Formats: sequence, C-alpha cells, structure tokens
Amino acid sequence: MFDRRDLLVTGGLAAIGAVLPHGGVQAAPKPSQPLGGVSGAGAPRLLADLRSGRYGAAAKLLKRHPEMIYARSESDDTLFRILSRERLYAASDWLLGHGFLPDVFDLATAETAKRFDAAFKADPSIVSARDRFGRSPLHIAADAGSVAMVEALVGRGVTVDARSGSQMTALGVALSYPDPSLADEMSWILLANGADPDLEQSGGERPVHIATRNGNGASLAHLVRRRADLSARNSEGLTARAIAVARKDQACIDALADKRSVLRPRRGGETDPKTELNFGLPQNYVNQFVVFGHFSLTRIREMYARTPDLLTATASWDEIAIEGAAHLGFKDGASFLADKGAPISLPTAITLKQTQLAARILADTPNAVAQRGPHDYPVAWYPVFAGGDIGLAELLVSHGADMTETVRGQGALHLAASRNQGDFAAWLLTQGCNPKEASRVGFMPGTPAEIAARARHDGLARELRAAAARWQAS
Repeated sequence: MFDRRDLLVTGGLAAIGAVLPHGGVQAAPKPSQPLGGVSGAGAPRLLADLRSGRYGAAAKLLKRHPEMIYARSESDDTLFRILSRERLYAASDWLLGHGFLPDVFDLATAETAKRFDAAFKADPSIVSARDRFGRSPLHIAADAGSVAMVEALVGRGVTVDARSGSQMTALGVALSYPDPSLADEMSWILLANGADPDLEQSGGERPVHIATRNGNGASLAHLVRRRADLSARNSEGLTARAIAVARKDQACIDALADKRSVLRPRRGGETDPKTELNFGLPQNYVNQFVVFGHFSLTRIREMYARTPDLLTATASWDEIAIEGAAHLGFKDGASFLADKGAPISLPTAITLKQTQLAARILADTPNAVAQRGPHDYPVAWYPVFAGGDIGLAELLVSHGADMTETVRGQGALHLAASRNQGDFAAWLLTQGCNPKEASRVGFMPGTPAEIAARARHDGLARELRAAAARWQAS
C-alpha cells in the first residue's frame, strides 16, 4: 500500500486516456512525464484542502497551478482515485466540476457506475484496459472497496480471473480489503460470477488463506460453497484450518467445517465445474448461447441446431443455458433445453414446476436443499421464479429450506415484490421474511415495498409497507 500523502505532479492519465463527458476517450501523456516543470510540493496541500472540504483554498491553488489537478502518487493514483477510495465523493465530484477528466481506472473507484456506463457504451473495450502495474479496472475497483463498480464491471464482461503484475486476481484483492463487510460483498459478486476460488495469489497464498488470515468467516463460507481446495498450503506450509486454529477464530473454523454445500448436476451427472471442457467450443460462443438462454427461444433453437454440444457447455461465469432460463423464470427456454437432455438440478426442477422430480431429488440426494443455482442463488428463491408457487415452497420447507435466506440483503420477498406476487409475498411473511430488510443488489436495491413501488405494483407496495410497520411495532 502506498503512502497517499506522497503525491507527485505528473502529466499523464493512464494509457487508456481520459473519458470525456460524452463518453469518448482523450489521449494523454505517459504517467511518468512531468507537467510544465511544476514541483510536486503543492500536491499534498491540494489533497489536504480537498479532504477537509476547503474548496475555496483548493480553487485558488488550482488557479495558480491548473496542471496539479492531475497529481499522482508514486503508485499512479490520481487525486480523484484517492478521494474516492476514502469515500470523499463530494471532493472527487468537485474535481470533476473543475475540469478533471477521469480515466477508466478513476471511474473504477467511483461511488456509482453512471459515468462508467457512458464510457463503456462509447467503447466496450475499456474493461480490458491495464495500468502500468498490470492492474485491470476490476483490480482497482476491488482495491477501492467499490462494490457498485465491481458489480458493474462483472456485468459488462470483464475477465474475472485476470492477474495483475503482482499475480493478484480481483478475488484476492477483494478478500484483502480491510472492511470485512465490503470484502464479503465483493467476493460474493466475484465468486457468484465464476471467479476461480483456487488461483494462487501473490506470496503463495490461496483465497482461502487470505480470507482466514483476515478473519472473514462469511467470505470463507462462500469459498467453501464454491468447493475451494481446503487442503491447499501456503508458502509457510499452512492450511486455512491451521491458520484459523492458530488465530482461535471460531467463525472461520466453523465455515471450514461446513459440509452442506451441494453442487448442482451437469452433464453425465458430473457436478464439478472445473472439469467442464466445453467440447473445445470457443468460450465467447458458449457465453453467447448461455446469454440467449436467459430470454430468446428463437436464438437457442438456432444455435442448438448448429451445435448440440452447447446444451451443457458452461459460460465463463459458471452457468449453463438451462440454468439461466430457470433463474429468470423463462420456462419456454428451460423446457426446450430440458427436452433436449439438459441436466435438471433441483432449482431448475422447481422453476419448471416438476414437483415429482423435485420431490425425488430431495428424497434421494443428501442435503439436496442446499443446492444453489448459478450466481449462488439459494434454492429457496426458485418458487418465485416458478411464478410464486406456495406448494413447491412448502415442499422445500419440509426438507429444511430457509425461506428467509438473503444474499446481500436480497431474498425471496424482494423477488416476489418485483413480480407482483401478492399471495406468495403474504405466505413468505408468515415464514418470517423481514419486510424491512433492504437489498443491496445494484439492479434491485431497497426494501420489498420500495421495489414493488418502483415496479408500480401499488397494491402490493401498500401491503408491504403495512407489514413493515407491523414488524417494527412487534
């Protein structure tokens, strides 16, 4: 970690250039090129003024030395990036208002993805940019603890397992973040979208070692669910359990001992995504098929007719087409793929309302109720994707499913609210779902009532607000 007070004045933005207001890219000098011979002595003063909200003093300093707006640390961080990392977004916005043109690495530290979205629309290749240390925008976002930008970048095709010059992946960087709650959210996003839980990081540590050393039991639980190699040893010859025991960290010891994880089936009964070879098909082609599997019956029919092996091919974010259809409730697509022989997991069986098959899986597979869909979705959410089926939900509950389970604050009640499933929402409330809990998921934030109101399900929104008031009173 660099000393953020040790700032230099340099002339460059990152090699990708500066993102203009209309989303274009402006070329810039190399980061090591000094600007106008100006001494770096004033840069810490400018940073101090901005940190303290002394904008008048900052404006006077910039008027004398306008080039100082592009001051950088020895680790190549701009003032904008430093301030955004420290959650001083009013100060970083002040820089934008005074002529600062952010590059993609600056945008990766921002509070929201709004400006990044405009730049991405103009040039999608920006997600592949690298700075002079080999870091991608995803590395920068994870290092800044910017959950919104990690989510945005993952959703726009960034290479999740790209390594920096120091051999760190974004997952390793996220798990190293000092705030456990933010480390947990970022690592969940990455793992739920295909990040490899076993890639060795800088210094010979694996993600399980980093999470355990930082005492983050929640992140460790995510890694265990993703079948991380718990026998792996770091450069000191220690396993994650040895680290947890030495630290007397019971939360991590418990997470490492949890055997409830059940991976969903793939072709031929295989469940381990690491063995998926995709029959030699180009990954981009497979990804395209899985994307269409979420919503386009016409396209998956066409592509399947040309390449039947796509049926069980796995996208780079660890999802096959029938699973994408299932978690969006795209029953026509899921039914077509199932008829062609795609493997049906418990979550998919629930979406397709195949009650007998779901009951058989639950009876025959130990702890089948712990199966999770792609993106780490709990099976308890899938009755929502089936249209709000109370009977299927009751079947799951009879086998131990927890209908109150949330991920990043989002649960079945939030999903039911977004789909105007009033009867199912009422049933979920009887199961103990909290109508006051706010989702932190970027595309569906807020309480169930707020989500229903945004979708203009006014009647359900009123009912949920009343339920929240009753919950508070109790």
